[in-house]
Amino acid sequence: MRLVYKLLLAKSNPVQLVGFVLANIVGVVIILFGTRAFRDVNSFFQHPDGVISNQYVVITHGKVQLGGSNDFTQQEIDDLKSFPGTDSVGMFRTGSFKVNADLSDLGISVTTAMFIESVPDSFLDLDLNSWKADVYESDQPMIWNPSLDVPVILPRAYLTVYNFGFASSRGTPQLDESLIKLKTFRLRCRNISETQDHYYRARIVGFSDRFNSILVPDSFLAAAELKYGDGKPQQPNRLIIKPKGSDPEPVLKYIEDHGYQYDGTSADTMKAVSMVEKIALFVMTPGIIISLLAFFLLVVSLHLLIEKNKEKNATLIALGYTHGQVCRPYVLTAVVLNFISLITALLLTSFLYERLEAVLLRYNPSFVGTGMGFLFVVAFGIFLLSSFLHWLMVIFEVRK
Repeated sequence: MRLVYKLLLAKSNPVQLVGFVLANIVGVVIILFGTRAFRDVNSFFQHPDGVISNQYVVITHGKVQLGGSNDFTQQEIDDLKSFPGTDSVGMFRTGSFKVNADLSDLGISVTTAMFIESVPDSFLDLDLNSWKADVYESDQPMIWNPSLDVPVILPRAYLTVYNFGFASSRGTPQLDESLIKLKTFRLRCRNISETQDHYYRARIVGFSDRFNSILVPDSFLAAAELKYGDGKPQQPNRLIIKPKGSDPEPVLKYIEDHGYQYDGTSADTMKAVSMVEKIALFVMTPGIIISLLAFFLLVVSLHLLIEKNKEKNATLIALGYTHGQVCRPYVLTAVVLNFISLITALLLTSFLYERLEAVLLRYNPSFVGTGMGFLFVVAFGIFLLSSFLHWLMVIFEVRK
């Protein structure tokens, strides 16, 4: 077999092969760098503390109508649902009954009035296993499973105001997020026209930087509204929208054209993520082109080598060598060169990417990168695809 290798590769052009390796390294480095940059910057914007994912936009009517209604009409909701740039639309449910929170179990001697809202569970970026309140209607006051607490999500700003405002001025202890989630407090619900209070044990399961409402499960609020509400049909005054695709611009333009107002934080983040996607695609496009050119450079090199050795190939086959044995040196050459270039590209990407990570850490010290694992998968996929296509080309050329 060594004789076959010597005969077939004696006329190989090392300049062309080195050119393939260098071009392939450059192209793959650009692809891998752009891929990881997109994943890391995207995760940088998708902060894990958000209750509602950044792929959703919350809207209200632009101006408060004094003495009038700020609710969305059914026609407005239907128009939003039928808009081509909208994937789905959800409605906020707001309690129309009195709610108080007794925080004494949290170490705060305060009973305060509060309002609660809910959104459909499908819009929550949350583990829904911890988002259950097993409540139902009966002849007695609304019952809930005593083994389950009513889960509550609070805006993180509330805890900040308490720790650095109320606690500092009253000399009460400050609260840590992790500790407050271990304790329960009581929700007191009452119909506006009644005097009897009904209590439910509640637990804070999360805090939100993106959302300024006190959220409870939609199932709990729906049951509570039937029991304690005023019985009047409600239209939502806020909607939550999931844009179709990764580009939010069509939906945001629709919102602005109709005079609605959207949550600027989520919308700005969506715009930033969309821009990152476009930049990443723009950056990776030259890499893809260079890699394709490198691929065809090796194809041409192997084609010329096979043509130069055409008589030798025929002689070896006449001597009893199989087509597979004759093809093996060319295929092995392509596989080895692909492997060398991709491993080198991975090492270079890892070295160069440390500079970008330093920039991201400067803006967010708690930032954790996505790592090199996914890039190994991408590089291995490129290696398999390139080697397979080169193998097909060699088989075709030798059998001609």
